[in-house]
Amino acid sequence: MLGFSESAGNFRELNFNSNSNNFSGSDSFNLLSAKASGLNNSLPGVTAFTSSSSNPSIEPRDAGVFTVGDTGKVSFDYLFDGGGYRGELGIFNLEGMSQYEIGSKEFIQEAAIRALRNDSNSGYVVMDDPSEGAKITGATTYERDLNTGNYLGKKTFSLSSGSQFGIMLVPNGTIQEASSNPDLIADNRPLFSISAANPQQTTQLAQLVNFTSDSQNETKGITFSFEDMQLNRNADRDYNDLIFKIEGATGVATVIDKVINPKRDWRQSTIGQQVIQNAVEPEDLAGSTVDKARIVNFTSGSSSYQGWVGSGDTADYYSFSLDKSGDLKLSLDGLSSNGDVKLLNADGNVIFISQNSGVTAESINTTLKAGTYNILITPSNNESTAYNLELSFTGN
Repeated sequence: MLGFSESAGNFRELNFNSNSNNFSGSDSFNLLSAKASGLNNSLPGVTAFTSSSSNPSIEPRDAGVFTVGDTGKVSFDYLFDGGGYRGELGIFNLEGMSQYEIGSKEFIQEAAIRALRNDSNSGYVVMDDPSEGAKITGATTYERDLNTGNYLGKKTFSLSSGSQFGIMLVPNGTIQEASSNPDLIADNRPLFSISAANPQQTTQLAQLVNFTSDSQNETKGITFSFEDMQLNRNADRDYNDLIFKIEGATGVATVIDKVINPKRDWRQSTIGQQVIQNAVEPEDLAGSTVDKARIVNFTSGSSSYQGWVGSGDTADYYSFSLDKSGDLKLSLDGLSSNGDVKLLNADGNVIFISQNSGVTAESINTTLKAGTYNILITPSNNESTAYNLELSFTGN
């Protein structure tokens, strides 16, 4: 357990009132007593609650603690910004942190200092929300587009293989401010992936996509989302304020289904579906130049691809070759912002183009001769959008 050595009393389970966005207390929960133990030798477990009723805790064991993989390379990909606050996200090495009472000002200050060192032994500042934008932008069902800045792409940091780290978010300020003034309260009080470090031990970090095996976790990473307002301060509990994907490290958090406010569930919106798609297929495999085009395979008659274009990736190319003439059907949908599609011949000349306004789906239906062709997808005005590309070919 992390750094608290006595029982911290009772905590009321928070439940949704069916007639509002407010919460009410029901079953009683008790914080586990724990002795601080070193985090550098083994994963000690950060189970924050034990239920005194028949309902199990929503918090999985070891939640919010991340273990670096064999490569020592950990990547963060900023997927979506749904928070009105402008803050910073950092990671900090957990070795030796057990000497501080978890959630205390000493714990907060040390975590911030480690993140600010920006080295492999201590930690890093990994995202600066005011200056950088997310990969996917747009409004959800309940909120306007809150993204600002340019998407900087996936960022990779070097850490010691096997080491463990926690994540901290300063929701309305900087990590530097947290290091110099660890008594921060209200809107800029730092929040943590480890629930026991948060005010009233609340769960601020949720897991958006839960893959089924460690091999998938290692290959595709895991997607997490922060609620950037303290849950005891009228948070809306939409858990989309800062969504990011981690690769090269393993860890768990409470599954979002267990904590999200059902009246603020954004996941069925167009934006929500794009975020989830990016969580499932993290890599945009379409090349940004013709020579790196993603090869289309028509062996099954039709093909489907997902990708993303925006200020950080202004062109996605796909290429295919036909050994006979036939009919091509192309559709581009699932857009959150305006995107256009062009069909090019082998010389790069435009044969057909679809440029509908807004998020209206694009389509090209034409008859082609045998030969090599390229598809070019571009954003309009560099606005970010994910997309679904559907292709089918019927030979004559």
